[in-house]
Amino acid sequence: MLRISDDEYRRRLESLQASVAEAGLDLFIVSALDSIYYLTGAGFEPLERPFFLLIRPRQAPILLVPKLEQEHMREACNISEQDIQTYWDYPAPSGRGWPDRLHELIGDAKEIGVEPTLRQEIASELEGHTHRVEALVERLRLIKSDTEIALIRRAARYADFGVRCLMGASYSGASVAEGLAQTRLVTTRIIREVDDWDPLTTKVTMATWAAPP
Repeated sequence: MLRISDDEYRRRLESLQASVAEAGLDLFIVSALDSIYYLTGAGFEPLERPFFLLIRPRQAPILLVPKLEQEHMREACNISEQDIQTYWDYPAPSGRGWPDRLHELIGDAKEIGVEPTLRQEIASELEGHTHRVEALVERLRLIKSDTEIALIRRAARYADFGVRCLMGASYSGASVAEGLAQTRLVTTRIIREVDDWDPLTTKVTMATWAAPP
């Protein structure tokens, strides 16, 4: 089975902790879906509910998630159960929403790093703290492991198959919807061939766009 091992996820987290220390940060807040997936292996749909991974140089990472996602994240990620913290979804009781819990977990951290893609609503909650933008996760992702390279090659093969399907279904006057319908062919092949496929992280969208008049 082709998958990222628990050891590789552990090395990624350790590398990020080292980067946080080198940057002179007390705390680095990870909030992008892709970054949390890269570091923990957990797939999820955040919608309007933020997820946070709090990284300190010499402490275990803490994952802050909506209460309804607690059990899913325990099973889906490599973070220890005792290090998964929760908040109540909106409308949360006083003191139990994500801003309250995030401030609690930040504690007395002085130098805080955040990702370049930080959402504005989260940035607004951090106005009382000194924080700066650091692309720490993006730098880690520049170097691919052997397993990552193999996964990229597999994804490329499915992309090639998708293009062949689209080309075969294309004709003068074809609609965008007809191209979109070809998505099921690629998705079906992935489901049949990939034992551990995850519907939350396996995204396929195909379409042929009409040429301008």
